[in-house]
Amino acid sequence: MLFVVLRYVAQHRKNGENNNAKRGLDMKKPVVNQDDCISCGLCAEVCPEVFRLNDKDLSEVHDPAGASEEKIQEAIDSCPVQCIHWEG
Repeated sequence: MLFVVLRYVAQHRKNGENNNAKRGLDMKKPVVNQDDCISCGLCAEVCPEVFRLNDKDLSEVHDPAGASEEKIQEAIDSCPVQCIHWEG
């Protein structure tokens, strides 16, 4: 049994598969600079799966993996003060 497991691990490493990427640990994440946020809500309107306004009416990321990178980028691009960026 150990041989089978080691062979499986070796095969996946050879193929360049990364367990961290599968679990989302290598994924870039959107980040909001709340000091610059003007509470317009466009990011939450464009991508509510990822962004929302908090109790201070500032944008925040509530689920960084809630939408595709393309949809998150659309929300980032919609920000009039460019206070959202990628990290990681």
